[in-house]
Amino acid sequence: MRMNCLLLAATLPFFALSGCGGDATSIGFMPPPPVTPTPTPTPTPTSATTLGTPVANNSAPLVSGALTPSPPLVEAAPASKGFSGITTETSFPMLSTVADPGSFAGIASDTAAGGKIVFDKNGSVAISLNFSVPSGPSLTNTVTTDGVDLDYTRFGYWWVDDGIDGPFAHGVWNVGFATPESAIPIVGQATYAGHTTGLYDESHPCGCNYAFTVPFSGDMSLTANFGARTLSGSFTNLTLIGPTVLQTTLNDVSFSASIDTNRNWFSGSTSVTNQPPGQQAFTPDASGSITGMFYGPSANEVGGIWTLSDSVRRLIGSFGGKQH
Repeated sequence: MRMNCLLLAATLPFFALSGCGGDATSIGFMPPPPVTPTPTPTPTPTSATTLGTPVANNSAPLVSGALTPSPPLVEAAPASKGFSGITTETSFPMLSTVADPGSFAGIASDTAAGGKIVFDKNGSVAISLNFSVPSGPSLTNTVTTDGVDLDYTRFGYWWVDDGIDGPFAHGVWNVGFATPESAIPIVGQATYAGHTTGLYDESHPCGCNYAFTVPFSGDMSLTANFGARTLSGSFTNLTLIGPTVLQTTLNDVSFSASIDTNRNWFSGSTSVTNQPPGQQAFTPDASGSITGMFYGPSANEVGGIWTLSDSVRRLIGSFGGKQH
């Protein structure tokens, strides 16, 4: 049984899950349901379509076909106001990673199916997933949104939970007003600062009752060398959001990536750079992937998703930041 150790920060109100046209999963803005958790059997997935955006997953930094997102990318015009300028519902294709609830290693098919996020002029958010997720009367569906201090990008995570055994399905996402490829600088450097958030999982091979999934948050810094078409950076101050019995601080994480010369896209790898004490710390050989995009009229902001894992601990994260 998975411990339910879930305490959310920067979270939108609880969202309700329902079928979208009978063939997709939608997480729409609704008031929180009554909290009356009871044990339930493993839920039966609903049907789903196979439309969506091929994006990154835990095992591959880039999925073939990601050049054609659906719905199309929303590009930032020269005078774009970004999210503050939305006057009608606007749909964004999700850059996302979907975690397997058993291994947390990533579900390539669900990640490739993707989905969309719809923002309206009042700031309300709705997510449609183009794959099946568990459903049932006792399940709670939660979406978080971060990056509200940014102009052109948003990021966060979602999960489906029965309130007892922990998440049955979960993923991270990043969307925004993408920089046109022609507007990405080809010389010079830029530094960015922002935040990261996501979900951390521990699954012990001994079969002990220590497995759990909890949110985390931290800081992000990144330097892009547009002339060399590379970038590097770090995630620091990574902190678990959960019971006080947990070690709260995770390793610092470094990353490096290559910027695609043909489009707005970068991909690379992650690794740990220090070794804090405690059971929740990743081992020195932990590694993962990072993918992302630039946002705003002239690469004003950056955002994406990332992963890290060793033989016991795993995380999936999303991030965003602006030039400074």
